[in-house]
Order: sequence, then structure tokens, then C-alpha cells
Amino acid sequence: MNSKRTKPAGLHEPDPHELLSLAQAARILPRLRRGKPIHPTTLWRWSTVGLRGVRLIVVQVGGTKCTTRTLLDEFFHGVGERITPPPNRGRAARKRAHRQDVRYLRTSA
Repeated sequence: MNSKRTKPAGLHEPDPHELLSLAQAARILPRLRRGKPIHPTTLWRWSTVGLRGVRLIVVQVGGTKCTTRTLLDEFFHGVGERITPPPNRGRAARKRAHRQDVRYLRTSA
């Protein structure tokens, strides 16, 4: 049995010279919410839990998790491709939509 680990298909080997700690990676991302920077913990969460079913790929270098600009680009591209389900409507919104549908059907018949 071969104990050597293999990487998944399509996954490239990150260049050691391009590695960024999660804190460094968070600093290069744009400030979107009221000008606040993205916290490094957010990137850690993206690497462990994921976002919309996509995980940020990281490598462990000593005690530090690192990623690259390329891996960040791949992550955001993957998240952007995901189709988000329509938001759940509350009971009042469903009733309102139903009344509108009934009114429409009565006027068009």
C-alpha cells in the first residue's frame, strides 16, 4: 500500500514565494462593508467551513495557514458560480403573494 498522499485532480502546487498568511491575504482584499477590512478569521472560516459549498484552499506552513492570490481567485470564482437559492419568505409575504396571485387569476379569467 502506498502511503504517499496525492493531491486532487486540478489542484496545483502553490509556489512557496507566493504564499501569504491568512492575515496578509486579508489585508490585500478590498474593504467592502463600510470600509472595514476583512478579518483573518473570515479567511480561516472560508478554509474550514467554506462559503456556499466552496472552501478556500490553504497549506499549513509550521503553525501558520497560508494561501496564494491564485487560490483566492479560484475560491471567489467558485463562490461566484454557485447559484444561491431564493430567500425564504415569511408567512406574511407568502400570504400577500397568494392574494396577489388570486386577484390576478380572477381578473384574467
